[in-house]
Amino acid sequence: LVTWIVNIATIKKYLVVNSVSKAERIGKAVREARTSGKDAVKEVITITGGKELFRGKIQKIEMRTAEGFDFGKTTIEGIADYKGKTFVIDSKNENMIAWQDEKPVIMVPDLITMMTTGGEPLSNADTKEGMEIAVIGIHAPEPWLRTPDGFNCWKHILIKLGYKGSYISSF
Repeated sequence: LVTWIVNIATIKKYLVVNSVSKAERIGKAVREARTSGKDAVKEVITITGGKELFRGKIQKIEMRTAEGFDFGKTTIEGIADYKGKTFVIDSKNENMIAWQDEKPVIMVPDLITMMTTGGEPLSNADTKEGMEIAVIGIHAPEPWLRTPDGFNCWKHILIKLGYKGSYISSF
């Protein structure tokens, strides 16, 4: 995939190093968790330094296409430790912001990822109402946090999704 021309100095400044090897470690850990009966979600959290944000059953998925993008809202009702709580993820192609009981808990540039409780990774296109899932937050790589632009470049999207505040991290 080629997108734009960039010089080596820019690459060295902003490249997220070891991302491919980390993806390989995550895949291996998930495969091993499945065969050994371990919790794949916890294994992903260990490798990424992330945290479990929510576990629940998808109650409602709202999707619309506008301006060449897929906008979505996924509403999840809590199970187990999260019973009685509601978690909502707003997306513009990718997950942009998540709310627990109507309070923002994580947003871009941090990563909001979903997987089945059995360890299958989920894109927004993969989700279905009734699925039991876990939501994991992963802190943004350091180059994204080095400058205010790491958040500000997303602000216009967050405003369209109903959030007008400053960056909030779950970490």
